[in-house]
Amino acid sequence: RSRCFIRSLDELDRAEAAVELAKLRTFTVLGFSFLTGAACGGWLSRWLGASALLLPAAVTATMGVAYLLHQSGLWMRATCQEQQDMTHMTSDFSTRGEESVNDKMDGMEAGSKLAWA
Repeated sequence: RSRCFIRSLDELDRAEAAVELAKLRTFTVLGFSFLTGAACGGWLSRWLGASALLLPAAVTATMGVAYLLHQSGLWMRATCQEQQDMTHMTSDFSTRGEESVNDKMDGMEAGSKLAWA
């Protein structure tokens, strides 16, 4: 079929091919990692027996703690940024001039007095 050549592909087909290539890379790395882990686990179990399971458990626990610390650091930075933004917004309101705020409040009070009159 003539669609096998890259030159004859349109943009949509090229985008789909790029996605499929990314999937192929991901699954290849995943497969080789699985096979490597199985081989290393088999070799390590001959040395340590059932204690060989402690190595993957320790790696998983270490990665989980690192992820937790990383996420909590991001959350704290986002919270601090949000507080700074709120402080900046409130300072903008206070620097606009209390006269304009007072004028608006006086206008609102006058309007409410007319409504009751």
